[in-house]
Amino acid sequence: MATTLKDVAKLAKVSLTTASFALNGKPVNEETRKRVKDAAEKLHYYVDVNGRNLSTKKTHNISFVILNETEEQDYTMQISYYYRMLKGIMDFAQSREYSVKYEVVSWNQMRKSDYFERLVYGHSVDGVIVVPQYKYSCDFIQLFEEESFPYVIINPWFEIGRKHKVQINNYIGGMLAADYILRRHYQNIYLINGPKHHVSASEIESGFLASLLQRGVAFDVSRILYADYTFEGGAEAMRSLLDEKDLIGSVVLCSNDNMAAGALTAVRERGLSVPDEVSLIGYDGQEISQMVYPKLTTMSVDTLQVGVRAAKRLFGIMEDDPEQKFFREIIIIPELMEGGSTK
Repeated sequence: MATTLKDVAKLAKVSLTTASFALNGKPVNEETRKRVKDAAEKLHYYVDVNGRNLSTKKTHNISFVILNETEEQDYTMQISYYYRMLKGIMDFAQSREYSVKYEVVSWNQMRKSDYFERLVYGHSVDGVIVVPQYKYSCDFIQLFEEESFPYVIINPWFEIGRKHKVQINNYIGGMLAADYILRRHYQNIYLINGPKHHVSASEIESGFLASLLQRGVAFDVSRILYADYTFEGGAEAMRSLLDEKDLIGSVVLCSNDNMAAGALTAVRERGLSVPDEVSLIGYDGQEISQMVYPKLTTMSVDTLQVGVRAAKRLFGIMEDDPEQKFFREIIIIPELMEGGSTK
């Protein structure tokens, strides 16, 4: 049972009015305010910032939360990947007359501010969709489970019940990219990947290497470079490769299209031609893959549909939809979209 203001007032030994004043910034003795706040913290009580409809006990809000590595390195707004996911969530939520709160929160912020505790106990939303991004401890799942709080995780890297996850199978995506490369008979193969502990980057790399291994292709891991998931990250990684290697006749897989566009720029800076001298493959199928010349060959991910499916699953949980009783696993498979950046 959720903690109430009455519970806080009882523990702090004050009246309901005083407890409410203390938690809402109204004039009370500072010692009393501290006692009430300490009681609220101990009981995991957070002020209901929006207020629920008294008859339905619903806020008609859901949250879409992307967990970022640090406050300083927020690249989520530089790429359309998450915007399209957000658009899919919003489209479905609005069809149910719900609003979507979108936030990018660093792991440190999340822990220091009790972010998910405030979300759950503050009753500001009716459910949440989370993208963890990095392989850090997702112990907030325990809170969701204990409080029966509706949630969906996009691309979890840990074991989780099928009804709570929407999975982009980037392992298969990595394998398909490697298969395409081998069918084109490239001999010199390189991978410009995202951060090592990024969930998608790890899965792409694992699938990519597994496909090469299964076909008996020797691949030195020194041919993998790690960079930020940005245009400049891809450009810098490619410049580093060009400084050290003769890339004529090579193919480079980049684990997102922004990085591939940056790599394309770096190749041209050296006076080399794509695809005649260096071939490039992107990943995700973002708009930028069609805006550069030549257009990128890429592993396309329908992130709009990912958002729609995640929102539909969340509403199925929130509404205890009988059609969702068996909650089949939702897996999105990347598809090859051939452009002009490969021979």
